[in-house]
Amino acid sequence: MKMSFFTDKSLLNKAKIVGKILVVFILSVLLFVPTPALALDYNGTLQTYVSNTKVEIDGVLTSIKKLSSLSYENGKTTLAEVDDQLHKIKTDAGNNAEYFKNLSNNYQISYENNLKNLNQLYLKQQYLEKMGFPPSNPISSNFVGLSIKHYEEQNQNFSKVIVLTNKISQLCDDLEKRINLAKQKSGNVKEYADELLSFSDPEILGEISELDKFVADLTKNLSLGT
Repeated sequence: MKMSFFTDKSLLNKAKIVGKILVVFILSVLLFVPTPALALDYNGTLQTYVSNTKVEIDGVLTSIKKLSSLSYENGKTTLAEVDDQLHKIKTDAGNNAEYFKNLSNNYQISYENNLKNLNQLYLKQQYLEKMGFPPSNPISSNFVGLSIKHYEEQNQNFSKVIVLTNKISQLCDDLEKRINLAKQKSGNVKEYADELLSFSDPEILGEISELDKFVADLTKNLSLGT
């Protein structure tokens, strides 16, 4: 009789402990925020950015190729437009580099927080097993297993997003730096044109050709980024 009393008491205590654990699990499940296919979204963002930037750079190239056939006055106007176009691409690249770097850092923080939650859940799962509730038990598998699966899947997604946002940031940062060099070459063309009062003089054609090649390489290197 006494043994039965202690057994019942032990089971009651175990039930209370498990009950508290389940409350935590239920709350954690209720607090779950559905995670969309972020990796896919940002991959699409990268492709769109590269495509749009290629179109803009192609527009710059078209303007550069016209320079040698233009009068000095018209050439100055076109070269100013080239510089404006390059400045816009550079500004967009710089803004995107900073934005996606911050985004990557934020996802990294979320990843690390999830990892802490996962480690706690693994410990709770081990505790439940010691309490007599193996992973196959329904109590430990609709709550602990569900929580673990959610965090693991979310962290897999976060990992992909971190890689992609870093890739976009690095791509934009590299593009910004190379456009700075392109703007320097554009400045060289302007100096020659102001000195020669022409965009068709043999001495300036080499500078225009260098500018054309450098801007064309921006598109080539941008393609490598995808």
